[in-house]
Amino acid sequence: MKGLNLGRYVLSSGVVTVFLAGCGGIQTVGAVPQNVMTTSVTTPVGVRQPSGSYGDLLYVTTPTTTVLVSYPQGQVIGTISGVSGLGGVCSDPNTGNVFAPQGATVLEYAHGGTTPIATLNGPAGYTDLQGCSVDPNTGNLAMSSYFGPKGHSGLIIFPGGQGQPTVYTDKILHLFGYTAYDNAGNLFVTAFTNKGNYRIGELPAGQSKLVHIRVSPRSAEVGKIEWDGEYLAGNSTNERGQDSTIYRLRINGTKATVAGTVHLTSAGQSGFWIYDGLLFEAYGKVLHKKNMAIAAWSYPQGGKATSKFYGIVQGKHPTIYDVTMSVAPTHSRIPK
Repeated sequence: MKGLNLGRYVLSSGVVTVFLAGCGGIQTVGAVPQNVMTTSVTTPVGVRQPSGSYGDLLYVTTPTTTVLVSYPQGQVIGTISGVSGLGGVCSDPNTGNVFAPQGATVLEYAHGGTTPIATLNGPAGYTDLQGCSVDPNTGNLAMSSYFGPKGHSGLIIFPGGQGQPTVYTDKILHLFGYTAYDNAGNLFVTAFTNKGNYRIGELPAGQSKLVHIRVSPRSAEVGKIEWDGEYLAGNSTNERGQDSTIYRLRINGTKATVAGTVHLTSAGQSGFWIYDGLLFEAYGKVLHKKNMAIAAWSYPQGGKATSKFYGIVQGKHPTIYDVTMSVAPTHSRIPK
């Protein structure tokens, strides 16, 4: 049984009932004071490299646990029990810090840590935080709120990944999904309109109003998104079976067109993460119907997986929701 990015399918179903509630212009809502709680940090876990530093780590989210996997060794080296992956997971490409939305809060972990170093509370009235991303230039943390006051989703930004957030709403875009920053600090978010039409919203760097972007053709509408250094990459919401398609979208004003496609053979259709010429996603072939792997594919070449790491999640219905790469701080690389 393949892993499913449940958040992706939730976003692509039942959207009209949520969108019809609420209205209001594009606005910046005053930030709600945060209670940022600093807690103890566990000794980092990881695989020692010859230099003495900790290597890169994959944080893989499942329905009940977040699993830490050494890379490229592929060994499970730690778990965070009770931290599920329904809201997705993301990381800072400079520090390696990992952010895990959990309901109305966001937990932050240092590279290799299994105890949060901070807890960010979402603004009052905004729940089901999801789809996080980090601006590589400013460290701003962005995510969406699936539900908000009067039926409005919110696009929520924590400056520098801490402190008091700013909330952006839109009178037409009522349901926000996944977010992604490009290298210039422009923020993209998948969304549906109050009439149920798919759009990508763009919040240009330094601006406060969302630009509405149509995707052409409609068959290229995507779920999770990530900037791949040149294009906005997103996985298809229409995939079936043990394969996955990544669309590379060229953004030009208010229109997004397909610049290329990446076919991933035997992918499990979970969330994905692009890093250093590879794309990581759940592997669709489950061993003995209970042992599921995270796998890597060459990007943007696609094709067959170049490596598979089993033992990530085991059980009757193994599921992987999402994955991010936590880079060792001395190894951080930002796609040019």
